[in-house]
Amino acid sequence: MYGKNKYFIDVTQEICPITFVKVKIKLESMPSGKTLEVKCRGKEAFENISKSALINGYKVDSKEQSENFENNLIRIKKY
Repeated sequence: MYGKNKYFIDVTQEICPITFVKVKIKLESMPSGKTLEVKCRGKEAFENISKSALINGYKVDSKEQSENFENNLIRIKKY
């Protein structure tokens, strides 16, 4: 369920590349070992956020995509 995690960001109203910029700022403000839940919309954002997280040294714990890519959830762990 969205928003139950202490570390959550909704970027459904943003477009790439701003989606990952906001996610990265949030990740940088978090302590190590915590997981960020990211709610995003659209196939491009879903794929780009995951790829960018990996490139920047974060671990993508899980990805849940909706059938039409309107409500996607990505869990990214900070080390």
